[in-house]
Amino acid sequence: MMSRQSATVRSALEWTALILFLAAPIGSSVLFGGVKLWMSGPFILVTCAASLLLLTLKFLYREPIFRFPPAWFGLLAICAYTLYSISGATVPYEARLEFVKWCALLLTYWGLTELLSTGHRWKIVLGTFLVAGSMLAWYAIIQHSRESNLVLNTPRPEMYKMRASATFICPNHFAYLVELYLIMGVALIPMRVAGIALRLIGGYTALLALPVLLLTQSRSAWIGAVAGLGILLLLLAGRRSLGRMFVAGLLFGLAILLLAVSLWSFSATFQHRVREATHGNMRTQVWTDTLDMIEDEPVTGHGPGSYRWMYPRYK
Repeated sequence: MMSRQSATVRSALEWTALILFLAAPIGSSVLFGGVKLWMSGPFILVTCAASLLLLTLKFLYREPIFRFPPAWFGLLAICAYTLYSISGATVPYEARLEFVKWCALLLTYWGLTELLSTGHRWKIVLGTFLVAGSMLAWYAIIQHSRESNLVLNTPRPEMYKMRASATFICPNHFAYLVELYLIMGVALIPMRVAGIALRLIGGYTALLALPVLLLTQSRSAWIGAVAGLGILLLLLAGRRSLGRMFVAGLLFGLAILLLAVSLWSFSATFQHRVREATHGNMRTQVWTDTLDMIEDEPVTGHGPGSYRWMYPRYK
């Protein structure tokens, strides 16, 4: 049996590792999304320190080091492919950086799975993520209401206009995060095991995320949110019966249709973004040029992280 003092020390060390693992996903979202190496590099080092601490604890307490979490081998396969592609990459330096980032993601996923598998830590961590998301949403709302193009202390590029981006430079990057907060918050509402506090936080965050997602004007995030919420609703209804799943699908489709008609009727921004997509924009040309890139390297590609360097040759 573990003594009370030993259990206290272990708990403190595990919480330390957990906080270090959370530094990257929460901290990078506050610092422009962590898109630059000077932002992501320190977080990767912190993740390595957290992994080393957790491995040390498992060694000291003679526990299995790896209990493979869901999708572990899929992420491992991506890391293996990235490592394999470095030698033939057009830009080897970028490929090495991508490999390091994927490894950090793999370690974070493993560490969080290990540390959140027991007790109620997952509620605290998930609540922390949602509170951070609601704060980002409020920051985006304040930005929009003040018509400010400042992201922290950095002006946002003119091409993004007044699209909400909070602490991100690119509104699309922020929109994908808001989309996740929306789906996560809605998913928590019917979960009794989450407890009343976490369910309230989830509902509040989802309520904030919905208008902010519209303010980002990200069409792909809109589609992703509709798909995610639709699948969530079908899964919840399917737990009761296939009939309820079918009815839920019809009702959800009708609700989305009514929402789209309402936005088209009353939102000039929504009309503009839809018309821009249907009439074709820069992305359709980018996709056409990308097919030429794929044709040159159809199997292994040009290497991770090489797209922005290779695209000018095919533009």
